[in-house]
Amino acid sequence: MKLSKSKIIGLIALLAVVGVVCGTLVWRQSQPAPAEPTEQVSITGYLGGEKIGLFDDAKFKALAAKQGIAIDYRKAGSPAMMDTDRKGMDYLFPSSRAAVEYGNAKGVKAPPKRHRLQLTDCAIHAQGRGGRARERRTCDQGRFWRVPHVLDLAVNQPDAFKQIKDDVVIVYPTPTVWSTHTLMALDEKGDTLLNLLKTPAVQKLAWERHGFRAANFAGTDSISRFGVAGTLDQIPAVSELPNNDAMQHLITTLQSAQAKLVADISMYDTMYTQNAQQYRELKMTVLAGKKALADFNANQLPALEAEAAASGDAMQAQVLKNFKSKLDRFAKRLDDLDRISVVTLQTAPQIKIIQNADQTIVDKIDTTISTTIPVWKSQMVIALGLSNQRKVLDLQNKADDVTNKLLARNAAALYKGAVDAEKANQRSVVEIDTLEKINAELIATLKETVQIQKEGEANREAAQVKMRQIESDLKNALLENAQQM
Repeated sequence: MKLSKSKIIGLIALLAVVGVVCGTLVWRQSQPAPAEPTEQVSITGYLGGEKIGLFDDAKFKALAAKQGIAIDYRKAGSPAMMDTDRKGMDYLFPSSRAAVEYGNAKGVKAPPKRHRLQLTDCAIHAQGRGGRARERRTCDQGRFWRVPHVLDLAVNQPDAFKQIKDDVVIVYPTPTVWSTHTLMALDEKGDTLLNLLKTPAVQKLAWERHGFRAANFAGTDSISRFGVAGTLDQIPAVSELPNNDAMQHLITTLQSAQAKLVADISMYDTMYTQNAQQYRELKMTVLAGKKALADFNANQLPALEAEAAASGDAMQAQVLKNFKSKLDRFAKRLDDLDRISVVTLQTAPQIKIIQNADQTIVDKIDTTISTTIPVWKSQMVIALGLSNQRKVLDLQNKADDVTNKLLARNAAALYKGAVDAEKANQRSVVEIDTLEKINAELIATLKETVQIQKEGEANREAAQVKMRQIESDLKNALLENAQQM
């Protein structure tokens, strides 16, 4: 049977369709079955703040996800993570070998060196040169930074870095602290994270986006890639942080000094309260004394004067004289107490000034222990020690000067008073033939004494006006100062 041309074409098309279908089935059957979704393993540990940028990096999380792991962290200081509860933690990632040694002393064993990841960085002194940097508080005056802080900012926050780069001067101290970040795996999950961090891809990411070098500098290109002026590829003088024993001794010494200052602050509180009570008591005493003195002058003195004038008796005149002498001594005593009350008022702000200075040092020690210690180098330790020593010595010298002056003044006053009293006590009996001369001089003395007493009274009244002005000026200054703080 002869087939027509159209039938032949149709048959060929049918065979082609059958061939495609069969080929597709064969190809599908030859392909491997799709992999089941991989369940991610969660890894959690304590992490130093300077490495948070790396762990939050989307590329780092993607590299971890490819390995089937999800990494979480809790921020903690290097020494603190060795002391806190590590239940449920898979790793510790401090920022110095000193912290690792401290952990070893606490029973936290670091893995052998061949199983460690060690990222390195160094401390620099980043100082604001212009006003803008200080106003934005991006770089505080005199603050020690780690290099990754600056490099991370340049890469991940370029706009912010552009605003401050012209105002930042980077200086490498001599020697520069070279800080080693050692990952301490606590279990198998920690080992998994360790293996991830040791991969070339993560090592490359840690350097190129966050400024952390591998311990062997493998894959680390020039630091000029970051465009941060002042950074160096090679640092001539490098030092590791002090060992754990030195760091702990330093912290203990600072805490001891801090405790002493805290005790002093408490003592100054008590002293201030007692000083305020003394001031109130002095003012009440002076007011009561002045009231009594005014009553004596207004009532008893005129009565005695009238009685002496009426009687014409010499002994009655002597009674009047004795009474006036007592009033004069009483007025002088009140004047002394009034002056002391002014000194007491002046003492109050002096106590608070010293107390506030001590509190500032206490706060500074807190900052030193929690922030500065991790990037400390030996020169900083010496400088801080000498600075604190000088402050304490200066304060002690001032206290010694005041003490010596007070003791010398009191000793001189005691000597003069004792000698004068003894001289008066040891005077011989007056001879009869000198009575006339003494009598004449006594009359002149009485007249002159009355004049001197009048002048003394006038001087005290003038001094009262001046003291009230001094007291008013000081109170106004204290109120104005309190309102401005």
